[in-house]
Amino acid sequence: MPAICHRGSSFVQHARARVLGLLVGVLGAAAPALAQSSAPTTAAPPVRSALTGLDLPGDAKIEKGIFRRAWRMSTLEQQAKNVGVATADEWELYRLQSGTVGADPTPLITSMRSAGWTVATLEGKPLVGTMARGGRTFLFRIEVEQQTAWLTIATVRSGTLGGTPITTTASSSNGASPTTPAAPPSPRTQPPAGQQPPSSAPPPAPPVQGSSDGYQYTVTKMRDGWVSTIGPDAVEGTNGVLRVLLFWPAPFDVGTAGSARDSYWQKYVRPLFDMTAIDERLETVRYSGWTYLEGEGRDRRNGQSVYVGMYIYTENGVATPVVVTAPDRAQFYAFVPRPDDFEPLIGGINRFMVAPSDLIGEWTEFSGAYNSYYYVATGASAGMAGASLSSRFGFASNGTYWSEHKGASGFAGSQSTFSQRYDGRFTVLSPTRISMTNRFNGQTDTFSALFRAVKGGRELVLVNEARSGDRYSLVRVKR
Repeated sequence: MPAICHRGSSFVQHARARVLGLLVGVLGAAAPALAQSSAPTTAAPPVRSALTGLDLPGDAKIEKGIFRRAWRMSTLEQQAKNVGVATADEWELYRLQSGTVGADPTPLITSMRSAGWTVATLEGKPLVGTMARGGRTFLFRIEVEQQTAWLTIATVRSGTLGGTPITTTASSSNGASPTTPAAPPSPRTQPPAGQQPPSSAPPPAPPVQGSSDGYQYTVTKMRDGWVSTIGPDAVEGTNGVLRVLLFWPAPFDVGTAGSARDSYWQKYVRPLFDMTAIDERLETVRYSGWTYLEGEGRDRRNGQSVYVGMYIYTENGVATPVVVTAPDRAQFYAFVPRPDDFEPLIGGINRFMVAPSDLIGEWTEFSGAYNSYYYVATGASAGMAGASLSSRFGFASNGTYWSEHKGASGFAGSQSTFSQRYDGRFTVLSPTRISMTNRFNGQTDTFSALFRAVKGGRELVLVNEARSGDRYSLVRVKR
Protein backbone atom coordinates (compact mmCIF):
# COMPACT_ATOMS: atom_id res chain seq x y z
CA MET A 1 0.00 0.00 0.00
CA PRO A 2 1.46 3.43 -0.88
CA ALA A 3 2.66 5.52 2.03
CA ILE A 4 0.15 8.07 3.21
CA CYS A 5 0.64 11.33 5.04
CA HIS A 6 -2.00 13.59 6.47
CA ARG A 7 -2.58 17.26 6.84
CA GLY A 8 -4.74 18.10 9.81
CA SER A 9 -7.01 21.00 10.51
CA SER A 10 -9.58 21.37 13.22
CA PHE A 11 -12.39 23.54 14.40
CA VAL A 12 -13.13 23.30 18.08
CA GLN A 13 -16.04 25.04 19.74
CA HIS A 14 -16.21 24.16 23.43
CA ALA A 15 -13.84 21.16 22.79
CA ARG A 16 -14.22 18.36 25.28
CA ALA A 17 -12.33 15.23 26.13
CA ARG A 18 -15.17 13.04 24.84
CA VAL A 19 -14.86 14.46 21.31
CA LEU A 20 -11.09 14.17 21.41
CA GLY A 21 -11.39 10.61 22.63
CA LEU A 22 -13.56 9.73 19.64
CA LEU A 23 -11.09 11.29 17.25
CA VAL A 24 -8.06 9.68 18.88
CA GLY A 25 -9.81 6.34 18.52
CA VAL A 26 -10.44 6.93 14.81
CA LEU A 27 -6.88 8.00 14.10
CA GLY A 28 -5.42 5.27 16.28
CA ALA A 29 -7.29 2.61 14.32
CA ALA A 30 -5.78 3.90 11.11
CA ALA A 31 -2.24 4.32 12.48
CA PRO A 32 -0.75 0.99 11.24
CA ALA A 33 -1.49 1.95 7.64
CA LEU A 34 -0.84 5.65 7.86
CA ALA A 35 2.38 7.60 8.24
CA GLN A 36 1.47 10.95 9.68
CA SER A 37 3.52 14.08 9.08
CA SER A 38 2.61 17.18 11.02
CA ALA A 39 4.19 20.27 12.46
CA PRO A 40 5.45 19.95 16.07
CA THR A 41 3.29 21.32 18.83
CA THR A 42 4.37 24.76 19.94
CA ALA A 43 4.54 25.15 23.71
CA ALA A 44 4.36 28.38 25.62
CA PRO A 45 7.38 29.81 27.46
CA PRO A 46 8.11 28.69 31.04
CA VAL A 47 5.37 29.68 33.47
CA ARG A 48 4.59 29.32 37.13
CA SER A 49 1.85 26.80 37.86
CA ALA A 50 -1.37 28.84 37.94
CA LEU A 51 -3.10 26.16 40.02
CA THR A 52 -0.47 25.67 42.72
CA GLY A 53 1.81 28.71 42.44
CA LEU A 54 4.73 26.27 42.36
CA ASP A 55 7.87 27.45 40.54
CA LEU A 56 8.70 24.63 38.11
CA PRO A 57 12.17 23.97 36.61
CA GLY A 58 13.42 26.63 34.22
CA ASP A 59 12.69 24.61 31.07
CA ALA A 60 9.05 23.88 31.99
CA LYS A 61 6.57 24.76 29.27
CA ILE A 62 2.81 24.49 29.45
CA GLU A 63 1.59 22.00 26.83
CA LYS A 64 -1.22 23.22 24.55
CA GLY A 65 -1.51 20.31 22.09
CA ILE A 66 -5.12 19.13 22.32
CA PHE A 67 -4.34 15.43 21.73
CA ARG A 68 -1.58 15.27 24.33
CA ARG A 69 -3.73 17.15 26.82
CA ALA A 70 -6.77 14.91 26.26
CA TRP A 71 -4.74 11.70 26.47
CA ARG A 72 -2.78 12.57 29.61
CA MET A 73 -5.73 14.03 31.47
CA SER A 74 -7.88 10.98 30.78
CA THR A 75 -5.00 8.81 32.07
CA LEU A 76 -4.74 10.86 35.27
CA GLU A 77 -8.52 10.70 35.78
CA GLN A 78 -8.39 6.91 35.58
CA GLN A 79 -5.54 6.76 38.09
CA ALA A 80 -7.48 9.10 40.36
CA LYS A 81 -10.38 6.64 40.35
CA ASN A 82 -7.96 3.78 41.05
CA VAL A 83 -6.73 5.46 44.23
CA GLY A 84 -10.20 6.58 45.33
CA VAL A 85 -10.29 10.30 44.60
CA ALA A 86 -12.30 12.51 42.23
CA THR A 87 -10.71 15.39 40.34
CA ALA A 88 -12.29 18.77 39.60
CA ASP A 89 -12.30 20.68 36.32
CA GLU A 90 -8.98 22.38 37.09
CA TRP A 91 -5.80 20.86 35.72
CA GLU A 92 -2.52 21.63 33.93
CA LEU A 93 -0.05 19.75 31.74
CA TYR A 94 3.64 20.72 31.55
CA ARG A 95 6.50 19.29 29.49
CA LEU A 96 10.01 19.33 30.92
CA GLN A 97 13.32 18.19 29.47
CA SER A 98 13.99 14.84 31.13
CA GLY A 99 17.32 16.16 32.38
CA THR A 100 15.44 18.22 34.98
CA VAL A 101 13.56 15.18 36.26
CA GLY A 102 15.09 12.10 34.68
CA ALA A 103 14.34 8.71 36.13
CA ASP A 104 14.49 10.24 39.61
CA PRO A 105 11.83 12.91 40.33
CA THR A 106 13.36 13.65 43.75
CA PRO A 107 14.45 17.25 42.87
CA LEU A 108 10.91 18.16 41.80
CA ILE A 109 9.42 16.55 44.91
CA THR A 110 11.98 18.40 47.04
CA SER A 111 10.95 21.67 45.37
CA MET A 112 7.31 20.99 46.26
CA ARG A 113 8.16 20.33 49.89
CA SER A 114 10.42 23.40 50.08
CA ALA A 115 7.44 25.50 48.96
CA GLY A 116 5.43 24.23 51.92
CA TRP A 117 3.52 21.39 50.24
CA THR A 118 2.90 18.08 52.01
CA VAL A 119 3.73 15.46 49.38
CA ALA A 120 2.73 11.78 49.39
CA THR A 121 3.60 9.40 46.54
CA LEU A 122 1.05 6.74 45.65
CA GLU A 123 2.55 4.67 42.86
CA GLY A 124 5.88 3.87 41.26
CA LYS A 125 6.49 4.53 37.55
CA PRO A 126 5.01 6.72 36.27
CA LEU A 127 5.06 8.45 39.62
CA VAL A 128 1.65 9.46 40.96
CA GLY A 129 1.23 11.45 44.17
CA THR A 130 -0.60 14.17 46.03
CA MET A 131 0.49 17.62 47.21
CA ALA A 132 -1.53 19.41 49.89
CA ARG A 133 -1.36 22.87 51.47
CA GLY A 134 -3.79 25.43 52.85
CA GLY A 135 -6.89 23.27 52.48
CA ARG A 136 -6.20 22.36 48.85
CA THR A 137 -5.06 18.99 47.51
CA PHE A 138 -3.72 18.24 44.03
CA LEU A 139 -3.03 14.96 42.27
CA PHE A 140 0.12 14.92 40.12
CA ARG A 141 1.66 12.45 37.67
CA ILE A 142 5.26 12.48 36.43
CA GLU A 143 6.14 10.37 33.40
CA VAL A 144 9.40 10.31 31.45
CA GLU A 145 9.40 9.49 27.73
CA GLN A 146 12.82 9.56 26.06
CA GLN A 147 14.01 13.18 26.33
CA THR A 148 10.75 14.62 27.66
CA ALA A 149 9.15 14.47 31.09
CA TRP A 150 5.44 15.17 31.50
CA LEU A 151 3.94 16.69 34.64
CA THR A 152 0.14 16.61 34.97
CA ILE A 153 -1.51 18.42 37.91
CA ALA A 154 -5.23 18.27 38.79
CA THR A 155 -7.31 19.58 41.68
CA VAL A 156 -8.66 16.85 43.95
CA ARG A 157 -12.32 17.58 44.67
CA SER A 158 -13.04 14.75 47.11
CA GLY A 159 -12.07 11.23 48.08
CA THR A 160 -10.12 9.23 50.65
CA LEU A 161 -6.38 8.63 50.81
CA GLY A 162 -4.87 6.36 53.44
CA GLY A 163 -8.17 6.36 55.29
CA THR A 164 -8.24 10.17 55.50
CA PRO A 165 -11.11 12.00 53.76
CA ILE A 166 -10.06 14.76 51.35
CA THR A 167 -12.12 17.85 50.58
CA THR A 168 -10.44 20.66 48.68
CA THR A 169 -11.53 23.97 50.19
CA ALA A 170 -11.42 26.18 47.08
CA SER A 171 -13.20 23.69 44.85
CA SER A 172 -15.61 21.95 47.19
CA SER A 173 -19.23 22.92 46.92
CA ASN A 174 -20.24 21.35 50.26
CA GLY A 175 -21.33 24.13 52.53
CA ALA A 176 -20.38 26.81 50.03
CA SER A 177 -21.93 30.19 50.53
CA PRO A 178 -23.66 31.78 47.51
CA THR A 179 -21.26 34.70 47.88
CA THR A 180 -18.05 32.67 47.96
CA PRO A 181 -17.41 30.55 44.86
CA ALA A 182 -13.91 29.36 43.96
CA ALA A 183 -11.25 32.04 43.78
CA PRO A 184 -9.65 33.00 40.46
CA PRO A 185 -6.42 31.18 39.58
CA SER A 186 -4.32 34.33 39.72
CA PRO A 187 -0.55 34.02 40.16
CA ARG A 188 -0.59 36.15 43.33
CA THR A 189 -3.26 38.24 44.95
CA GLN A 190 -0.90 40.11 47.28
CA PRO A 191 2.64 41.49 46.85
CA PRO A 192 5.45 39.45 48.45
CA ALA A 193 7.11 40.47 51.68
CA GLY A 194 8.91 43.76 51.33
CA GLN A 195 6.56 44.99 48.61
CA GLN A 196 3.36 45.57 50.56
CA PRO A 197 1.43 48.71 49.59
CA PRO A 198 1.85 51.56 52.08
CA SER A 199 -1.00 52.10 54.52
CA SER A 200 -1.45 55.60 53.16
CA ALA A 201 -2.20 54.38 49.65
CA PRO A 202 -5.35 56.00 48.23
CA PRO A 203 -8.45 53.82 48.01
CA PRO A 204 -9.16 52.22 44.64
CA ALA A 205 -11.73 53.72 42.30
CA PRO A 206 -15.21 52.16 42.58
CA PRO A 207 -15.91 49.18 40.29
CA VAL A 208 -18.18 49.37 37.30
CA GLN A 209 -21.88 49.05 38.03
CA GLY A 210 -23.49 45.67 37.48
CA SER A 211 -25.21 45.11 34.16
CA SER A 212 -28.93 44.31 34.09
CA ASP A 213 -28.91 41.41 31.62
CA GLY A 214 -31.92 39.41 32.84
CA TYR A 215 -29.89 37.05 35.08
CA GLN A 216 -30.07 37.05 38.86
CA TYR A 217 -26.35 37.25 39.63
CA THR A 218 -24.27 40.02 38.07
CA VAL A 219 -21.73 40.26 40.91
CA THR A 220 -19.56 37.49 42.38
CA LYS A 221 -17.77 37.82 45.74
CA MET A 222 -14.99 35.26 46.09
CA ARG A 223 -13.35 33.83 49.19
CA ASP A 224 -10.00 35.55 48.74
CA GLY A 225 -11.45 39.03 48.34
CA TRP A 226 -11.93 39.22 44.59
CA VAL A 227 -15.19 40.77 43.37
CA SER A 228 -16.32 40.23 39.76
CA THR A 229 -18.87 42.53 38.14
CA ILE A 230 -20.46 42.43 34.69
CA GLY A 231 -20.28 45.79 32.92
CA PRO A 232 -21.49 46.92 29.50
CA ASP A 233 -18.09 46.37 27.83
CA ALA A 234 -16.21 43.97 30.10
CA VAL A 235 -16.15 41.81 33.20
CA GLU A 236 -14.28 43.65 35.94
CA GLY A 237 -12.47 41.97 38.83
CA THR A 238 -11.23 43.98 41.82
CA ASN A 239 -9.29 43.00 44.93
CA GLY A 240 -8.13 45.91 47.02
CA VAL A 241 -5.84 48.01 44.84
CA LEU A 242 -5.76 45.44 42.01
CA ARG A 243 -8.09 45.64 39.02
CA VAL A 244 -8.66 43.30 36.05
CA LEU A 245 -10.76 44.09 32.97
CA LEU A 246 -11.80 41.23 30.65
CA PHE A 247 -13.21 42.83 27.53
CA TRP A 248 -15.68 40.91 25.39
CA PRO A 249 -14.09 38.46 22.92
CA ALA A 250 -14.33 39.49 19.27
CA PRO A 251 -12.78 38.39 15.95
CA PHE A 252 -9.10 39.27 15.90
CA ASP A 253 -8.58 42.58 14.07
CA VAL A 254 -5.23 44.07 13.03
CA GLY A 255 -6.81 47.54 12.96
CA THR A 256 -5.38 50.72 11.51
CA ALA A 257 -2.61 51.61 13.99
CA GLY A 258 0.16 49.72 12.17
CA SER A 259 -0.04 46.63 14.38
CA ALA A 260 -2.72 44.68 16.21
CA ARG A 261 -1.11 45.39 19.56
CA ASP A 262 -1.10 49.16 19.01
CA SER A 263 -4.66 49.10 17.70
CA TYR A 264 -5.92 47.22 20.76
CA TRP A 265 -3.96 49.55 23.05
CA GLN A 266 -5.61 52.58 21.47
CA LYS A 267 -9.07 51.01 21.64
CA TYR A 268 -9.04 49.53 25.15
CA VAL A 269 -6.38 51.39 27.17
CA ARG A 270 -6.15 54.95 25.87
CA PRO A 271 -9.83 55.81 26.54
CA LEU A 272 -9.46 54.79 30.22
CA PHE A 273 -5.94 55.95 31.12
CA ASP A 274 -3.66 58.90 30.33
CA MET A 275 -0.37 57.08 29.70
CA THR A 276 2.97 58.75 30.42
CA ALA A 277 5.37 55.84 29.65
CA ILE A 278 5.08 52.56 27.72
CA ASP A 279 7.22 49.41 27.95
CA GLU A 280 7.09 46.21 25.84
CA ARG A 281 8.97 44.11 28.44
CA LEU A 282 10.49 42.05 25.63
CA GLU A 283 13.50 41.10 27.74
CA THR A 284 11.42 38.74 29.88
CA VAL A 285 9.05 37.13 27.38
CA ARG A 286 9.88 35.50 24.08
CA TYR A 287 6.62 35.89 22.22
CA SER A 288 4.78 38.89 23.66
CA GLY A 289 6.02 41.50 21.17
CA TRP A 290 2.74 41.59 19.25
CA THR A 291 0.39 40.75 22.13
CA TYR A 292 1.55 42.79 25.12
CA LEU A 293 2.20 46.34 26.33
CA GLU A 294 2.48 47.96 29.76
CA GLY A 295 3.27 51.36 31.22
CA GLU A 296 2.65 54.15 33.71
CA GLY A 297 -0.31 56.50 33.61
CA ARG A 298 -3.28 58.00 35.41
CA ASP A 299 -6.77 56.59 35.77
CA ARG A 300 -9.20 58.99 34.10
CA ARG A 301 -11.94 58.09 36.59
CA ASN A 302 -10.14 59.56 39.61
CA GLY A 303 -6.75 60.92 38.49
CA GLN A 304 -4.80 58.36 40.53
CA SER A 305 -1.45 57.01 39.35
CA VAL A 306 -1.63 53.46 37.98
CA TYR A 307 0.59 50.91 36.29
CA VAL A 308 -1.27 49.29 33.39
CA GLY A 309 -0.66 46.12 31.36
CA MET A 310 -2.60 44.80 28.35
CA TYR A 311 -2.44 41.26 26.99
CA ILE A 312 -4.29 40.03 23.88
CA TYR A 313 -5.34 36.39 24.31
CA THR A 314 -6.24 34.77 20.97
CA GLU A 315 -7.83 31.40 20.21
CA ASN A 316 -9.32 30.20 16.92
CA GLY A 317 -9.24 33.70 15.47
CA VAL A 318 -11.00 35.28 18.46
CA ALA A 319 -9.22 37.85 20.65
CA THR A 320 -9.90 38.63 24.31
CA PRO A 321 -8.16 41.80 25.54
CA VAL A 322 -7.14 41.59 29.22
CA VAL A 323 -6.13 44.76 31.11
CA VAL A 324 -4.60 44.72 34.61
CA THR A 325 -3.87 47.76 36.79
CA ALA A 326 -2.08 48.30 40.11
CA PRO A 327 -0.97 51.46 41.94
CA ASP A 328 2.68 51.03 40.88
CA ARG A 329 5.05 48.78 38.99
CA ALA A 330 6.20 46.79 42.05
CA GLN A 331 2.66 45.75 42.97
CA PHE A 332 1.82 45.09 39.31
CA TYR A 333 4.82 42.74 38.91
CA ALA A 334 4.00 41.03 42.21
CA PHE A 335 0.54 40.16 40.86
CA VAL A 336 1.48 39.30 37.25
CA PRO A 337 5.22 38.54 37.16
CA ARG A 338 5.01 37.59 33.46
CA PRO A 339 2.62 38.47 30.62
CA ASP A 340 1.82 34.72 30.48
CA ASP A 341 0.13 35.14 33.87
CA PHE A 342 -2.70 37.16 32.30
CA GLU A 343 -4.28 34.12 30.61
CA PRO A 344 -5.46 32.27 33.78
CA LEU A 345 -7.33 35.40 34.85
CA ILE A 346 -9.86 34.91 32.04
CA GLY A 347 -11.37 31.79 33.57
CA GLY A 348 -10.80 32.91 37.15
CA ILE A 349 -12.53 36.30 37.03
CA ASN A 350 -15.39 35.47 34.66
CA ARG A 351 -17.43 33.22 36.98
CA PHE A 352 -21.04 33.88 38.00
CA MET A 353 -23.56 31.86 39.93
CA VAL A 354 -26.71 30.16 38.66
CA ALA A 355 -30.30 30.73 39.83
CA PRO A 356 -33.17 28.31 38.95
CA SER A 357 -34.95 30.93 36.84
CA ASP A 358 -31.75 31.55 34.85
CA LEU A 359 -31.83 28.00 33.45
CA ILE A 360 -35.29 28.04 31.92
CA GLY A 361 -35.10 27.58 28.16
CA GLU A 362 -33.14 25.58 25.60
CA TRP A 363 -29.34 25.43 25.52
CA THR A 364 -26.98 23.91 22.93
CA GLU A 365 -23.36 23.28 21.98
CA PHE A 366 -21.45 21.72 19.09
CA SER A 367 -17.84 20.53 18.75
CA GLY A 368 -15.81 18.57 16.24
CA ALA A 369 -12.48 17.95 14.52
CA TYR A 370 -11.25 16.29 11.36
CA ASN A 371 -8.05 15.17 9.56
CA SER A 372 -7.47 14.77 5.83
CA TYR A 373 -5.09 12.07 4.52
CA TYR A 374 -3.05 12.09 1.27
CA TYR A 375 -0.86 9.60 -0.58
CA VAL A 376 2.79 10.69 -0.41
CA ALA A 377 3.68 9.47 -3.90
CA THR A 378 0.75 10.93 -5.82
CA GLY A 379 -0.78 13.57 -3.58
CA ALA A 380 -4.20 12.01 -4.15
CA SER A 381 -6.68 12.07 -1.32
CA ALA A 382 -6.76 9.01 0.93
CA GLY A 383 -9.88 10.09 2.75
CA MET A 384 -10.90 12.15 5.73
CA ALA A 385 -11.53 11.05 9.31
CA GLY A 386 -13.30 13.08 11.94
CA ALA A 387 -15.60 13.26 14.89
CA SER A 388 -18.41 15.62 15.87
CA LEU A 389 -20.75 15.91 18.81
CA SER A 390 -23.77 18.06 19.63
CA SER A 391 -25.75 18.38 22.85
CA ARG A 392 -29.01 20.15 23.65
CA PHE A 393 -30.60 20.72 27.05
CA GLY A 394 -34.10 21.97 27.84
CA PHE A 395 -35.06 23.17 31.34
CA ALA A 396 -38.70 23.89 32.24
CA SER A 397 -40.14 25.99 35.06
CA ASN A 398 -41.91 22.91 36.52
CA GLY A 399 -38.55 21.30 37.35
CA THR A 400 -38.36 18.88 34.41
CA TYR A 401 -35.54 18.70 31.89
CA TRP A 402 -34.58 16.85 28.72
CA SER A 403 -31.25 16.47 26.95
CA GLU A 404 -30.24 15.06 23.55
CA HIS A 405 -26.71 14.01 22.61
CA LYS A 406 -25.75 13.10 19.05
CA GLY A 407 -22.40 12.32 17.45
CA ALA A 408 -20.52 10.71 14.58
CA SER A 409 -16.96 9.43 14.16
CA GLY A 410 -14.88 7.56 11.60
CA PHE A 411 -13.78 7.96 8.00
CA ALA A 412 -16.05 9.84 5.65
CA GLY A 413 -18.52 7.44 4.07
CA SER A 414 -18.29 4.89 6.88
CA GLN A 415 -18.88 6.87 10.06
CA SER A 416 -20.62 5.38 13.06
CA THR A 417 -23.26 7.49 14.79
CA PHE A 418 -25.06 7.58 18.10
CA SER A 419 -28.05 9.36 19.56
CA GLN A 420 -29.16 9.45 23.19
CA ARG A 421 -31.99 11.26 24.97
CA TYR A 422 -32.64 11.70 28.69
CA ASP A 423 -35.79 12.96 30.41
CA GLY A 424 -36.04 13.65 34.13
CA ARG A 425 -36.07 16.31 36.81
CA PHE A 426 -33.44 18.87 37.76
CA THR A 427 -32.73 20.57 41.07
CA VAL A 428 -30.53 23.60 41.73
CA LEU A 429 -28.82 22.38 44.92
CA SER A 430 -26.89 25.64 45.34
CA PRO A 431 -25.89 28.52 43.08
CA THR A 432 -22.92 26.38 41.95
CA ARG A 433 -24.43 22.85 41.77
CA ILE A 434 -27.24 21.18 39.80
CA SER A 435 -28.55 17.61 39.97
CA MET A 436 -30.35 15.78 37.16
CA THR A 437 -32.23 12.51 37.52
CA ASN A 438 -32.55 9.62 35.05
CA ARG A 439 -29.18 10.04 33.37
CA PHE A 440 -27.16 7.07 32.06
CA ASN A 441 -28.53 3.78 33.42
CA GLY A 442 -31.17 5.77 35.31
CA GLN A 443 -28.72 7.29 37.78
CA THR A 444 -28.80 10.84 39.20
CA ASP A 445 -25.81 12.99 38.28
CA THR A 446 -24.61 16.12 40.03
CA PHE A 447 -22.91 18.87 38.02
CA SER A 448 -20.89 21.86 39.11
CA ALA A 449 -22.42 24.86 37.36
CA LEU A 450 -21.41 28.41 36.55
CA PHE A 451 -22.10 31.15 34.05
CA ARG A 452 -19.47 32.92 32.01
CA ALA A 453 -20.56 36.33 30.82
CA VAL A 454 -20.43 37.03 27.09
CA LYS A 455 -21.59 40.07 25.21
CA GLY A 456 -25.38 40.09 25.35
CA GLY A 457 -25.79 36.89 27.36
CA ARG A 458 -24.26 33.99 29.27
CA GLU A 459 -22.48 30.72 28.59
CA LEU A 460 -23.60 27.88 30.88
CA VAL A 461 -20.77 25.54 31.94
CA LEU A 462 -21.76 22.17 33.45
CA VAL A 463 -19.17 19.66 34.69
CA ASN A 464 -20.14 16.22 35.98
CA GLU A 465 -18.75 15.93 39.51
CA ALA A 466 -18.16 12.20 39.11
CA ARG A 467 -16.61 12.40 35.62
CA SER A 468 -14.92 15.74 34.88
CA GLY A 469 -14.54 14.79 31.21
CA ASP A 470 -18.34 14.91 30.96
CA ARG A 471 -18.72 18.67 30.54
CA TYR A 472 -20.82 21.06 28.53
CA SER A 473 -20.37 24.68 27.45
CA LEU A 474 -23.82 25.76 26.36
CA VAL A 475 -25.41 28.87 24.86
CA ARG A 476 -29.12 29.61 25.12
CA VAL A 477 -31.05 29.44 21.85
CA LYS A 478 -34.62 29.67 23.21
CA ARG A 479 -36.25 30.98 26.36
